Amino acid sequence: MKLFIPSKEEASELLTAQSQFRGLSVCEGALPPTFLFENAKGTAASDWIMPRLLVDEVTGRVVGNGGFKYAPREGKVEIGYGVAAACQRQGFATQGAKLLCEEAFSSGLVNEILAETSFNNTASERVLKKVGFIHCGYGKDHEGPVRVWSRKKESAMKLSRVEQAARNNAIWCDTVCRAHGLSGEFLDAVWVYRHPAPAYYPNVVTLRQAGEETAVLATVRDLIARELPSQWAVKDSYRTLDLSKLGFGLLFEASWIWHEALSSPTAAQDSEIRWAPVMSAVELANWEAAWSTADGNTETSHKPRMFPPSLLADRNVAFLAGYRGQQLVAGGIANASETVVGLSNVFAPKSHEPSVWAGLLTSVQTVFPKLHVVGYEHGLALQAALEAGFEEIGALRVWLRHT
Repeated sequence: MKLFIPSKEEASELLTAQSQFRGLSVCEGALPPTFLFENAKGTAASDWIMPRLLVDEVTGRVVGNGGFKYAPREGKVEIGYGVAAACQRQGFATQGAKLLCEEAFSSGLVNEILAETSFNNTASERVLKKVGFIHCGYGKDHEGPVRVWSRKKESAMKLSRVEQAARNNAIWCDTVCRAHGLSGEFLDAVWVYRHPAPAYYPNVVTLRQAGEETAVLATVRDLIARELPSQWAVKDSYRTLDLSKLGFGLLFEASWIWHEALSSPTAAQDSEIRWAPVMSAVELANWEAAWSTADGNTETSHKPRMFPPSLLADRNVAFLAGYRGQQLVAGGIANASETVVGLSNVFAPKSHEPSVWAGLLTSVQTVFPKLHVVGYEHGLALQAALEAGFEEIGALRVWLRHT
């Protein structure tokens, strides 16, 4: 695979090209919209925004196209790509995206590359994950909401295990908030939600460990100034903040946990409990009822739904239910991000907690294979996770502010 960058003269030829161009066969649907060539011809930044052709050197075919949506701005560019229908599922999109990244980074002008995908474009999401992109937030284009992805230079891409766990948790928090109508923001140091958050969910999650305290505190002070109408929380992912002077109290401390991806999902589990993903709105309502009463609280009719059925349409989320006979007795939620899958909201009969964690691990890896499993727990749940083979990788705190 190679990228072919047309000159302005060659771009004029491509405006009328059908099935042949300069000795190359052009697959149907491989060329970009003509206005992209027209735009590139009419600007001084044509070297950057001129569409590239994805050329299969083995067959001499133009199989797709890709390029940069603008010249570098503050060290950032955004890429886009497409492959002809007849040439899809052959690895061309992955190769093309990789070549675009190599071109951008080798220019010396780019430190971060962005990309966007529509919510139902799981194929493009897989391509971006393969070439090192990380899901970093949400936005909108002319067609509606999109997921935003980021890839930074190699020196900035090597996230620690705690950083991976913290970012995965922030993505899950953002997913739940979106399901309730509003999105958060992924900044360099923190994820922040500037509205009243759903119960049990924070308004801030710290994402980086070192040298970011000033940025985090600025975000916290901004939220204080907004005078949110109810109590709200900060998840201090590295246990480095003291927010007591800003009116916060310590809600709890916990440990991040990690389990290496299983080569095959064969972990030992309680043979009495059968695991299955939640598939329907009715099953989700039953799952949430079991989850909300797991702490002994039997009165839940007055509580609003925490997990709207719209979450079932997100392919990066799975609600897992454990049944003893026909009774739902255990469960957890898995949310996949770039290299890890988070496991949260685990509930289980006390006497079965270690085996439930083992069963959940098997179920998570069946739905999201080859991803490391992360989460955070404290107390007896942490002990059960450790007995199931998880390890502690770092400490966190959750701070609560009453208003």
